[in-house]
Amino acid sequence: MLNGRWIVVPTAALAAAVALSLGGGGGAPPAPAQAAQGDQPATSLARYLRFTGTGTVQVKPDTAGISFTTDGTGASKADAVAQAGSAMRRVIAAMQSHGVERGDLQTSSEVYLDTSEGVWRASEYLQVTVHDVHSAGSLVSRGLAAGADSASGPQFSLSDRSAGYDAALRSAMADARAHADAAAALIGAHVTGVISVDDASTGQVQPVYGAAMDSVQAMPAMPVREGKQEVMVAVTVTFSYSE
Repeated sequence: MLNGRWIVVPTAALAAAVALSLGGGGGAPPAPAQAAQGDQPATSLARYLRFTGTGTVQVKPDTAGISFTTDGTGASKADAVAQAGSAMRRVIAAMQSHGVERGDLQTSSEVYLDTSEGVWRASEYLQVTVHDVHSAGSLVSRGLAAGADSASGPQFSLSDRSAGYDAALRSAMADARAHADAAAALIGAHVTGVISVDDASTGQVQPVYGAAMDSVQAMPAMPVREGKQEVMVAVTVTFSYSE
């Protein structure tokens, strides 16, 4: 209060005045105190090991594929097609009479003019899916005897693409875990769990095509062995660990 009057001093001015009176000289106010280090916990890095494991199992195929071809040649398209088609009808009839369902027969054809000889050529193709693999050799012989000019197969496969997958997957996971356990032991730690699994499977081994054979009227039954196919699974697994 000055001469009976109250004087209002702004807070900022008052703070500056106090600072001048304490510090002397025109020094600037002290900087705010820095936060103490270590108040916030440091973020810990995730510990993990990543390894790839593979597993392979052998599965007996349950499906066979056979291909037949009949050829025709003629002065006209009609003549060439009639010749090839007549022979193919006999082959189809032979397949159906020996238990092949209509839905397991698929045909395609090709017709063209052979300009080098000035004749028309036609080819009929038949793809046969056989569910009784033990009858595949007999069907090849019967198709050739019925009039097919050539045959290919049998080529074996699995009707269920997942057959053997679970067993191969378990083997692949165990393989990856064995690698992780060994690595963890080397650094004085142990695996505590699985973080992620990535499937990098290479798939099944492709079947081998049989050689084409010349047509004859009397064909003995062909010996056929379906063997086994390998189902391989490859996984990349990320494991957690602790000391």
